[in-house]
Amino acid sequence: MTRLKMVEFPTRLCEVKGELGYFHLWEQWSNVVGTSLLRGRHPVGQVYGIVEFKDGVRRVDPVSIKFCDEENANLCALVKHNEALRKGEANAED
Repeated sequence: MTRLKMVEFPTRLCEVKGELGYFHLWEQWSNVVGTSLLRGRHPVGQVYGIVEFKDGVRRVDPVSIKFCDEENANLCALVKHNEALRKGEANAED
């Protein structure tokens, strides 16, 4: 008997315009635009974040997503550490 293997995608806690939600994944959407003298006939793409909110799931503009989970906290700590190192190097040159 064949068994299906379930694939789980981890979610990330995020905030979108003051509303908390779970980010699921990036969706890449493309469409072929009509012929034009300037651009010919080419696919035009757009990327959305798929975010689950308390009232449903929505496509979200990526610039509206602010991650607020442990992974983002680690990134912020690394950036702060890197800035401190750079300040230390600048002071050492004086």
